[in-house]
Amino acid sequence: MRMELRTSLDNRGTGDFSPESLYRRGPHLTVACSRHCFGRSYKKEETTTFVLYGDGAANQGQLFEALDISTLWKLPAILVCENNHYGMGTAEWRAAKSPAYYKCGDYVPGLKVDGMDVLAVKQACKFAKDHAVANGPIVSTMNLF
Repeated sequence: MRMELRTSLDNRGTGDFSPESLYRRGPHLTVACSRHCFGRSYKKEETTTFVLYGDGAANQGQLFEALDISTLWKLPAILVCENNHYGMGTAEWRAAKSPAYYKCGDYVPGLKVDGMDVLAVKQACKFAKDHAVANGPIVSTMNLF
């Protein structure tokens, strides 16, 4: 029996979630991350799931839920914070006590990457993929601007 990821967020059956579908239907980050990663792990595929979010969402509860469930189940997830230092127009020093978003997960390793350097991003993604397949989730912060 073939198991495909089909949710209200993924109407094509490809396993890709567009940002537009998340904005239209609300932030289902936990569901998307856990279902997609679990499906890939269940099929013993050596793939990873990239969960992309901005620094404005870095302190919200659904992110920590996704991180927690990914850690418990050792899912191959790479949670990437695209940090431009102004989430929804608010400076990060006004919105977060600690803007070191790559340190947000207890017991989950994190990377701090220069998001404007293409080669650094490529190397970080390769490292994160290798880690996620072997050991479970990893958090990465891509500093932009």
